[in-house]
Amino acid sequence: MASTKKSLKNVEVSEKNWSRFCQSFEEYCRGAMISIELNEGSGAKSIVENAPLRHVAFDPHADACNSNLVIEAGAPDTKALRHVVIEPIHIWLRSGNGGSNYNRVDILAENGTTTIGLNPGLNATLVNNL
Repeated sequence: MASTKKSLKNVEVSEKNWSRFCQSFEEYCRGAMISIELNEGSGAKSIVENAPLRHVAFDPHADACNSNLVIEAGAPDTKALRHVVIEPIHIWLRSGNGGSNYNRVDILAENGTTTIGLNPGLNATLVNNL
């Protein structure tokens, strides 16, 4: 029998909602296990592997020329692993497993494409409110 489970569509987060998205992302996913990869055009490089999310923030005025999106991960009793996305262009939420959660965030930016893998992921209901 064929499955009738609907797959979630990819969703782009509107630039005007990036700050609110980061606040909600941190609030609902703090402690969730994440992995971060950065692809600068010559292949993906692992930044964080299977560490708990600590912090996510968007700073539209990080310096005179750029906005930054900052992600921190790591166990509470360790030094945080920090990744800075410089000048984000697009933020996409993706469901790679056909489930009811978005388990991947792709951020296209000036310094490459950052992919955040989430376990268990963002609930589709939360995403609809952004």
